[in-house]
Amino acid sequence: MQRDPRSAVLTSPPFLILLLCSLLYFTALGVLAVALPLYVANVLHGTSFAVGLVVGAVTVTAIVLRPAAGRLTAVRGSRVVVLAGLLVVTASIFCYTVADSVAALVPLRMVTGIGQAAAYVGLARLAFDLAPPDRAAEAVSYFTVAPYAGFAAGPVLGTELLDVSGYPMTWIVAGAVGVLALVCALFLREPPAEPGTAAPGERGSPAARTPRRWLQRDTVGPAVVLLLSLAGYAAFATTVPLYAGSLGIDAGLILAESSIVVLTVRLLGGRLPDLLGPVTGSLVSIAVQAAGWAIVAAVPTAIGLHSGVVLMSLGVSLLYPALFTFALRRAPVAQRGDAVATITMSFDVAYGLGPVLLGAVAASTSSHRSAFVAATVLNVLAFAVVLSRARSWRRSAVAPQRESTTAG
Repeated sequence: MQRDPRSAVLTSPPFLILLLCSLLYFTALGVLAVALPLYVANVLHGTSFAVGLVVGAVTVTAIVLRPAAGRLTAVRGSRVVVLAGLLVVTASIFCYTVADSVAALVPLRMVTGIGQAAAYVGLARLAFDLAPPDRAAEAVSYFTVAPYAGFAAGPVLGTELLDVSGYPMTWIVAGAVGVLALVCALFLREPPAEPGTAAPGERGSPAARTPRRWLQRDTVGPAVVLLLSLAGYAAFATTVPLYAGSLGIDAGLILAESSIVVLTVRLLGGRLPDLLGPVTGSLVSIAVQAAGWAIVAAVPTAIGLHSGVVLMSLGVSLLYPALFTFALRRAPVAQRGDAVATITMSFDVAYGLGPVLLGAVAASTSSHRSAFVAATVLNVLAFAVVLSRARSWRRSAVAPQRESTTAG
C-alpha cells in the first residue's frame, strides 16, 4: 500500500512553516489590538463609539468576503490566497501611518479586513490539508495555538513600542512583522491533490463547476453549534473581568488562567478531538462549558469563578478543532474552502454578537451573573442541536461526503 505523503509527523517543514507564518501574522494583529484603541482615544480624540467602530470595521469586510476567499482556495490554491491576504493586511497597516482621523482610519481597517478574510481562510485550510486524515483535528489544535500566542506576544510588543517610539513606529513594526509572515508564506506548499481530484487551478477542477453559494450547506449545522457555544465565551473578556473585580480578584489573572488552560489542552491534548470523534467530542466540550458557566453563575465566590473558568476554557479548547475538522471532512473536496469560510464566519459572528448579547442581559438585570446564566442557556441549545443531529453526523464522520447533501 502506498503511504499517504501527509502521514509524516506534524513537525514536518511544511507544517512548521505554516505555524511560523501564522504566529507572525497574529503577532502583527496583536500589536494592533493594543495600539488601535489607544490611538483612537488619545490621539484622534475619538469617543467610545469611534473606538468600537475602528476596531470592529475589519469584521464587516471579513465576514462578507470569507465566502469568496474560500472559493478562491479551491480555484487558485490556499497558498495564493494566503499570499494575497497577507499582502493586503501588511500594506494597509503601513498606511495607518498617514491616517490622521477616524474617517481615514475606518476605510483602511475595512481593507485590513479584506486581507484578514483571505489570510485566515487560506491558513486554516492548509492546516487541514497538510495533516494526515486521522490527525486533522490535532493539526487544527496546533494551528489554533498561533492566534493565542500571537495575541499574547503582540500586545506586549505593542505596549513597549508605544512607550519607546510612539504610534507611527508601532504601525511600521507591525507592518514589518506582517512582511516577515509574507516571506514565510512564500515557502508554503500545497499538499498533493487527493486521488480522483484536480489540483487547484488545473483544468477540470470541480471547484469551477460547483454552484456558488454564500454558505456551504453541509457546514451550516456545525457552524450554528459553534456560534451558539462560542457566543458566551466571546463575551468572556468583557463580562468576567468586571465580575472578578467585584470579588476582589485580579482580572488579568482570570484571563491568563483561561489562556493557559486553552493552550495546554490544545498542545498536550491535540489528539483528543480525533479520538473522541465530532459528535462525542462536541457533546463533551459543550457540556463542560455549560457546567463552567453554571458554576460561575451559581457560586459567587473566588473558588466558583476559578473552577468555572477552568471548565469553560477546557470545553472551548476542544470544540473548535472538533467541529472545524468535521465540517471539512463532511464537505465535498471542491467545497472545502467554502466550508472553511462558513465555519469561521460563525466564529466572527459569535465574537461580534456575543459581547453585545451578554452585555445587554447584564445591563437589563444589573447583574453579571445573569449574563453567565444566558451563556449556560446558549450552550444547552448548542448541546440540543448536536444531540438532534447525532445520528446523521456520525454517519457523515464514518463516510465523508463528496457531493452536496441536505443542510445540517
